[in-house]
Amino acid sequence: MRKKKLAVTLVLSGLLLCLIPIIIAIGFNAFEDYHLNQARRGLKLIEAGLPLPTDFRLIKTVPYDNSISAYGETCYYATDHLIMGASLPEMQALDTYESSLRSDGWLAGEIQYPRSRAFYLGENAVAVITTIGPGDDTRDAVDYERLREQFESVVFVRLEFQLPSTSEC
Repeated sequence: MRKKKLAVTLVLSGLLLCLIPIIIAIGFNAFEDYHLNQARRGLKLIEAGLPLPTDFRLIKTVPYDNSISAYGETCYYATDHLIMGASLPEMQALDTYESSLRSDGWLAGEIQYPRSRAFYLGENAVAVITTIGPGDDTRDAVDYERLREQFESVVFVRLEFQLPSTSEC
């Protein structure tokens, strides 16, 4: 009888040792999911107030969420890539969208490029607008040849919400 109890105890101990890493992994995933969901909720609030000038039409939104850990800190990113058609020439479309962002309280980043512009809102939101073309995350999202036939220009907006904040990530 004592050997049976010992065998059962050993089996249960072994099972418990196998379950501990699984329980830790589930807890970590739940923790990460919670923060990614918080970032996604923040992004949706920012996106709801995003301007859409009259000469623009939202074609597609491509979502992408991730987290990156470095130097003991984990940053959580909720990102939407907005693909828009505009009935304006490229530079005028950029200027128009920039003006709309600025009038909604977005602040321009330090470095601006001729066909790309970066903006910040509060401590967590980043918007990068460009007419350069689709990036890796949006390359297969729509038929760009057809889109360029329909609109004078195509504008890409990468809208991102970062946790804990843009200064920490």
